Amino acid sequence: MTGIEEISILGRTARTLCRKYNTFLGKYDKSYLRFFDLDGNPKAIKGFQRQTKYQIIKAIYAKFISLPDTQDEEFDFLDFIRKEDETSYNGTWKLYFVKRDKQSDLMGLPDIGTGKTVFDEGVVCEMSDDKFIFDLMNFPKHACFQMTNIFDILNKHLNQSRKNNVIGFFGDSMQSIYDDGVGDLNQYGLTKIVKTQNRRNPRAIINVANKFREDGIKQIPSDDINAPNMENGSVREGCVKFLYGNDFDDFISIKRKNIFKSRDFSDGNKTKELRLTHKYNAEMAGFKDLYDLYNDDLIITLISKIKDKIDKDSLDKDKTLDTLVLL
Repeated sequence: MTGIEEISILGRTARTLCRKYNTFLGKYDKSYLRFFDLDGNPKAIKGFQRQTKYQIIKAIYAKFISLPDTQDEEFDFLDFIRKEDETSYNGTWKLYFVKRDKQSDLMGLPDIGTGKTVFDEGVVCEMSDDKFIFDLMNFPKHACFQMTNIFDILNKHLNQSRKNNVIGFFGDSMQSIYDDGVGDLNQYGLTKIVKTQNRRNPRAIINVANKFREDGIKQIPSDDINAPNMENGSVREGCVKFLYGNDFDDFISIKRKNIFKSRDFSDGNKTKELRLTHKYNAEMAGFKDLYDLYNDDLIITLISKIKDKIDKDSLDKDKTLDTLVLL
């Protein structure tokens, strides 16, 4: 990786950096100061409210805008830092940081330093204070580049070691059970590995599922003879049948049809049922009334609303319970 170095050094204190480069949204500096005072300690940072973590991220992004070295760059994260409630940035510029020490400070910058390096792949803009070095770049980070993505402070467990870790997120977008999902991983620039081999289902179910998929993935049976869906070295063929009913009693009567004559539903080891809803499970177990009471209980509804606000960091801790009830 070759590049033309354009380094400019500003000999100032860390506090001067905050004052000089806060011309754009200096209101986030208070949150960054907490991060700075705690030396970026992962154990402490993970206890911050999510809103505070976003303010830390925006504070650092914002300071790069006013650096002399970046005046000719076009940044696509301006709306992200302008809007206090914005929590999504999927743009080009990735921001990384590392604690300053003899190993990380290869340029030997003073306490306050800014720099810019132009590579064939893109640009790296650098800013440092007396505790951290921050690099803003518009191309994928090389594996040997041992710095932490600033968005990683949103995670519950922040990497505390210089050793490379490999973390995998496993899932199937076609099996989403939440209307709004549970988060967006695209912003982290992860490598997507498509697993086409199905180790769980018989061939008939794989073929039917492929007809429903909308993500361009076509699964095939596993070639592992020890996979759960294999029998005597070959994938189980299985069968798929769709039966419909209008109410709970219909599902009970369906089991008595000739089509299920060979099935013993009284033996769970021989015949297994997958029930997809809590309501149906409650009816089968004989406590439908208890289920209905729980779902219609206003106290339960209130608790759910308060939990939702806590998860979104939008709960005002200064409000009393009677005030929250009226929200």
